[in-house]
Amino acid sequence: MRDILGIISGGEQGRTASQTAVHHRAEELGIQVPDSYADFVAGGGLNHFGTGCRVFTPEEISAMRRHVRPGFLPFAGTPKAGLFCWMMDGRKEPPVLLFEPHADRCLPVATHFSDWLVQSGY
Repeated sequence: MRDILGIISGGEQGRTASQTAVHHRAEELGIQVPDSYADFVAGGGLNHFGTGCRVFTPEEISAMRRHVRPGFLPFAGTPKAGLFCWMMDGRKEPPVLLFEPHADRCLPVATHFSDWLVQSGY
């Protein structure tokens, strides 16, 4: 798995929180997020935009989960109302799927969050 800080701006972005703090906030909101997401947020990744999509804050993730099927957790949105989701199947680094609400389908797109970041142009 690629180093998250290496993905965002060659590791130059300053840390904004600790991984532990991100996990703690997510738990307060009743969600679990992968370590790679916590590293991304802690490294200032929410200040960067990939190609056409935006990664959600823990608060937005919590609010958006009502828009997807049980067992999925949305972490980013697309310009065409799609949602990138983790398939919460118990893996420490869950696979990423694209939920297309208009078609009511989920398509696999990456093996984990770090791979998705690279594919999305972060």
